[in-house]
Amino acid sequence: MAKIRQSPKQPAEKRRRELLNAAKRLFVRKGYRGTTTEEIARAARLTKGALYYHFKSKEDILFALVDFMLDRFRTAVEPLAGTNFGPGEFARAFLEHQAADNFREFRNLLDIWVQSMRIPRIRKFLFSHYEDALSFFELHLDPAFGRSTAERRQIGIVTVAFIDGLAARLALNPASLTLEEQLQVFTRAMNTCYRFTDSRQNVS
Repeated sequence: MAKIRQSPKQPAEKRRRELLNAAKRLFVRKGYRGTTTEEIARAARLTKGALYYHFKSKEDILFALVDFMLDRFRTAVEPLAGTNFGPGEFARAFLEHQAADNFREFRNLLDIWVQSMRIPRIRKFLFSHYEDALSFFELHLDPAFGRSTAERRQIGIVTVAFIDGLAARLALNPASLTLEEQLQVFTRAMNTCYRFTDSRQNVS
């Protein structure tokens, strides 16, 4: 078997990215548990020494992939910081950003996310990110939605659940629905719900 030669001129960040891309392909095809670090290094055309220079373990590689996945969410909603948005605008920010990247890619990341949930350290990290997303939502949600922190949080939970569900459906079968139509329906439903709540409160 030919020995893989590692070029000393290859930038460290490029090596790291190649290792992550190779790991993602293998995790999707063979599963996290069914993939070895040796296979990842070979798929990236690097040595195991190069792999362990960048990552202490296979779990660290998976952690980095999950962090990359979550970074997409951060990037998508970042423009909303400092503004007052409605639930529909929050959902649109992420889903349209994801559509630009391709929902088929999201399907791969979703599979990796499921595998990650079996690892306590990564599950804790995911939960922490989820809480950060809800805090961001509570802080910037338009005052017309929700009169208390608890109510705003519940709206946030429903909105994030809508985002996750719709993204998963589009990843599985993009032709099964239209993103724009679903966003419009969700926005109307949330707006109607809270206009109704406001009128009911005014009557009382």
